[in-house]
Amino acid sequence: MLSIGPTTPSERMWQEDTRQANHAFTLGHLKKAEQGYEASLTSATTLFDTFKVSGQNLSSPVILTISCLNFSDFFKKQGDLKKSLHFLQRACTALIQASSQATLPLEARLACVGQLPSIVSLLTDYPDDVFDHQAERDDLITHARVIALRVYQIAGYMPPTSPTSEPVKNYNA
Repeated sequence: MLSIGPTTPSERMWQEDTRQANHAFTLGHLKKAEQGYEASLTSATTLFDTFKVSGQNLSSPVILTISCLNFSDFFKKQGDLKKSLHFLQRACTALIQASSQATLPLEARLACVGQLPSIVSLLTDYPDDVFDHQAERDDLITHARVIALRVYQIAGYMPPTSPTSEPVKNYNA
């Protein structure tokens, strides 16, 4: 499971919850691990909500991503792909929405976009039947690509181009 170095009291609390959850998971104490991951996700969500308003604390997108990935991994290792997928979708959607906020400073939007590739990559590993709708994965991935391209263009990292290239359709080949 993942964690990062804290800098604020809220981040330290998040990291401690994450550390305890990871430890409990390693020992096979699943209920305690789940409670710890829930606490760390609650802290991460609070940090991210504040970040979306202020554009401050650029580690918040990383913290939210780690919390969602930990929960996703927790459920995936127990064989519950639907719940695992839910947390990937939650992270991806939150990052896309924040990246789309024109009022958020560019540096903050870039911090969100920077987390999308790892989540998109993981989404491609799930079998089609885990998704509620056939096009659900493609739509989410396409939306992430379009937002990332737009933010990178605004930042001057990429020339204007069309994000309409066909996404990869065969994920599990």
